Amino acid sequence: MKKLSLIFLILLTAQTVFSQTEKVPEPTQTKLIESPQANSLVSEITKNIKLARENEDIPAKIFWENKLHEITKPQIITESNGNLIYEKTAETQSNAASLNLTTLVGSGIDISANGISREHVHGDIYAAVVINGYGMVSDTLKVFRSTNNGISFTSVGKLFSVGTFLVTANNLDIEAVSRGDSSFAFVGLSYKGDNFYSSSLILKVRQDGTQKVIYLPGTSASKFLNIRITSDNAKYISSAYIYAILTLDSNINGTRKLKTKLYKIESPYSSSISLTAGYQNPTFGQYSYNTLTAAPDTAKMESDVAYVNTVANGDLLCTVTIVRGVPGFFDDGKTLYFATNDNFGSTSPTLFSVTDGVRYKESPRLAATGLLNNSLVIIVRKLFGGTDWGPYCFWSPNIPAAVPPFQAAFVDNSPGENITLGVSVAANYRSNGSYIFSFSNRYTGGKSNIYTRPFYNLTLGTQVKSNPDNIYGSDNYGSPDAGFRNVNNDSCLVIWGGASNLGSYVTGGCSGPFIGINNNNSTPEGYYLAQNYPNPFNPSTSIAFEIREKGFVTLKVYDVLGNEVMQLVNEKKEAGSHVVQFDAKSLPSGTYFYKLTKDNFSDVKKMVLVK
Repeated sequence: MKKLSLIFLILLTAQTVFSQTEKVPEPTQTKLIESPQANSLVSEITKNIKLARENEDIPAKIFWENKLHEITKPQIITESNGNLIYEKTAETQSNAASLNLTTLVGSGIDISANGISREHVHGDIYAAVVINGYGMVSDTLKVFRSTNNGISFTSVGKLFSVGTFLVTANNLDIEAVSRGDSSFAFVGLSYKGDNFYSSSLILKVRQDGTQKVIYLPGTSASKFLNIRITSDNAKYISSAYIYAILTLDSNINGTRKLKTKLYKIESPYSSSISLTAGYQNPTFGQYSYNTLTAAPDTAKMESDVAYVNTVANGDLLCTVTIVRGVPGFFDDGKTLYFATNDNFGSTSPTLFSVTDGVRYKESPRLAATGLLNNSLVIIVRKLFGGTDWGPYCFWSPNIPAAVPPFQAAFVDNSPGENITLGVSVAANYRSNGSYIFSFSNRYTGGKSNIYTRPFYNLTLGTQVKSNPDNIYGSDNYGSPDAGFRNVNNDSCLVIWGGASNLGSYVTGGCSGPFIGINNNNSTPEGYYLAQNYPNPFNPSTSIAFEIREKGFVTLKVYDVLGNEVMQLVNEKKEAGSHVVQFDAKSLPSGTYFYKLTKDNFSDVKKMVLVK
């Protein structure tokens, strides 16, 4: 990994709204808070879990998970039908014009939250939108799926209630995953139900619309807020975990306290699913942070979570937390509080803080690429002065370090006074440090502009306005959420709410001004043969490739002597991305080569079968 250079710092000195002194990022300082002693027995068991997951040995994975549960004794929450109603749907929303703009929910419909995510195996994109019922009728969560890189979406299901279902504005997160044969969306959202106490849920939706729901119902003593989710599907395929971080707002004997809670779904593809609680401090009950003292009614705790598969092939679960409004604690929102855990969240995490001065921060969003890369990126809303907030990022090239180094930078280079309303960051899974920021800036009349900005190879790319001139973003709900398409170039994606909270839109592409975007289809700009995954493998693996034009394609497997041992593809294929499963159960262990051929293009890659 390259070190951050002085040139990079100059590139990241963005142009913002005030004087020259305001434009310069303040130096960051990392402080280690707590580094717990390793539990040797737990570490040995999690090594066995890791080995079983890497070998896609599900029975062994479950065996060692049960052994771990015997030691850690976690709370386990099972799925429930609850009082919400789920229905399968099948409505297609198409690209409205040659501008890469797709309308998911029409301009006359009020939304309160949206999110978007792509799974990396097949490239399916899932989007989730909450339609606001204003308390007069139930809010409705709608889930959409695109199989053509966002050109069109088909709704697969919706969740609503005959009673009260009030989704907290902009409090929705979505993670798309795949086990190879089918894709899934996991949607986390916080809401108020019939008892009007804040609750949270995770909805699992399969590509065919089949669903499961896990609830964390709120009570007068325990409210569940600000849920955020992620997965380690970039590393693990059929043995992926889903992770969730949220805030438990408790009120015991009139004393309000805020604490972080971590959960994971250890078998997300099973016919029934459950939430397993992560580590909980034996004294105070938090995963990482607890306000300890009484928290005022105005105090809030916000967290996010990401998974890092390190260069050394380690598993590192990372969370970031910001707490505002608790006098004398957590630096009142000026400091980021991190937790890292190398035991899948099962034991006490390492705690450290990162600060860069005296300005308040909110809405932390965290991302990592998830495969053999040590970088981690965070974006926040940072107070410039008065009521003006702007997008600001922190970045570490080496998050596994004992004291991780961080740099900070302004993301926005728009001139004039722009009040940033919402921020997000997405990682291009399995890439070498490719990220995309999105944010919305309010100006006048209940409107905002939506922006994206790539972050790749230690450099911020060109900032692009992602809404057309005749369609504005919201000044309140439907904060933008960034994502990626499965194309070689111009792969950015962002979902955003329309002006006055009306409508939900998806914009694809970030190569230049919105009106100038011409890449409005899913055809890759070239040919590409990916490295198989997993590799080494036993006995099956996935091989992905992309072709620019429709035509006859062959994909063949050879042994080390050059003998053809299997033909995987020998037919016409449509232009775009394809994934082929290679089952080698009839072949002996050893090194093999696979070759893709189309017209004058060919490419060969090596793979290893280990039995």
